[in-house]
Amino acid sequence: MSKSYYSAAIFFTVVYLFVNFVLFIILSFQLGDRVLFMSQLSNVVFLQVMILLGWSIIFLIYYRHKQYWFTFWIVIFSIGAYIFEFILYRYFLLSLEISLYQYMSYFLVQGLGILYGASLIFSAAGRRLWLRLAGIVMIFSGIALIGSNIWKLHSIDYKMNGTAEEFEMWIFLVSNLSLLFFLLNFYKEKAYAVEIKTPSQNTLVGSMIAGGFMAFFCTLFIGIRTIQEGKWILDHPNHVSEYLAQMVEPFEPKIYVSSQGDSLRYRLLKPLDYDSTKLYPIVISLHGSGARGIDNAIQVAGSYFPLLLSKEVNREKYSAFLFVPQCPFHSWWGDRSGNVKMDDLLMESLLDLENQFAIDENRRYLTGVSMGGYGVWHLISLYPELYAAAIPIAGAGIPGNISNRVDVPVWAFHGEIDGNVPVNGSREMIEALKKAGGNPLYTEFPDSGHNLQEQLDATPGILDWLFSQKRNSNNQ
Repeated sequence: MSKSYYSAAIFFTVVYLFVNFVLFIILSFQLGDRVLFMSQLSNVVFLQVMILLGWSIIFLIYYRHKQYWFTFWIVIFSIGAYIFEFILYRYFLLSLEISLYQYMSYFLVQGLGILYGASLIFSAAGRRLWLRLAGIVMIFSGIALIGSNIWKLHSIDYKMNGTAEEFEMWIFLVSNLSLLFFLLNFYKEKAYAVEIKTPSQNTLVGSMIAGGFMAFFCTLFIGIRTIQEGKWILDHPNHVSEYLAQMVEPFEPKIYVSSQGDSLRYRLLKPLDYDSTKLYPIVISLHGSGARGIDNAIQVAGSYFPLLLSKEVNREKYSAFLFVPQCPFHSWWGDRSGNVKMDDLLMESLLDLENQFAIDENRRYLTGVSMGGYGVWHLISLYPELYAAAIPIAGAGIPGNISNRVDVPVWAFHGEIDGNVPVNGSREMIEALKKAGGNPLYTEFPDSGHNLQEQLDATPGILDWLFSQKRNSNNQ
């Protein structure tokens, strides 16, 4: 290969590094969950995949020239796996629902990455130091990411309290060392290469340079817009869109501050024609992980019951308070390991509301979706005496903690093919309650994923069942 080829390969690798560091890793570290709601995210992912494919083709040419055939074919299969994963990720950005195929494609890509790394160590390519070091990094990164995702399927705390997200971002950062090692390999190859000027070589180098400049300018254009949007999001963490503001308008924004100075933002919807001489039930609605933040608004859209119970017909039929708290970034409803214990804070704010308003302490109803479903199971395990009934949707918990909490009526819901929270999460909790002598209700929707709004809307009797429950009565 000519010096010009290696120069073009070096340039393309630098562009790819820029995309990874600036447009993906830095933004994800800074924005966390909020990156999913960026308008530029789809463009960033598409750009990253296109540059990765271009970079992979450059390596195919290199491996073919060096006759590293095992590594060559691994890259071929990896390209196909990346394209498949990108198509599924596009579906995720549109639906925010993880499919089982997405898990399969993720493990396939990481598995091929491990095999790719092994080929750089144990095949003929391993004679080159920088390729061997790149292979070591690839194997370590792939094993760590696969292990992290498997652990997320088995550990509630690891999945929900931000540990997994932070760990995986650091692994992504470390994985970019492989790019630096590939870059150093090209530099070393260039030092011993000679200049070859043939029509085919000139065409190849010209195409690589053109592709590199196109990738650079696209990166620059999309990168500036993405960084500007990310900075704006960071500077306006409590921004509420006009659409969302209209949605939450009936809900009064409030903040509870504990004696320790910890704060909980929440929205409160009072009963129609509130009469302080009467007692009213209260529905606590816990949102999913995508609604974490400090805007004190998105949690209304990130739950199921707030939008359902705020309808005029339901406000008239089911006169109740609706309490919709917001969990901060990098926290979850069962977090008892950090400085702020969200479960205790939630209980304190609930009792504070009862000191202000005429709330029936025997008719506290706990509901939650996804991360909120985890929260429901956790809170009825921790404070079973507080709640008259609970509806966890697409959640999970620790079966051993729920077995002696059979006095709380439960109606749980889950989708059979939920890729975000595996259905076994609800099945195991329901089975634990039954074994302990409870009589919980459980509805599993066949061929349904994580988003169950349509299925819940079509299920009759949910609100009638909920509001018929009263603490210390066996009417489940």
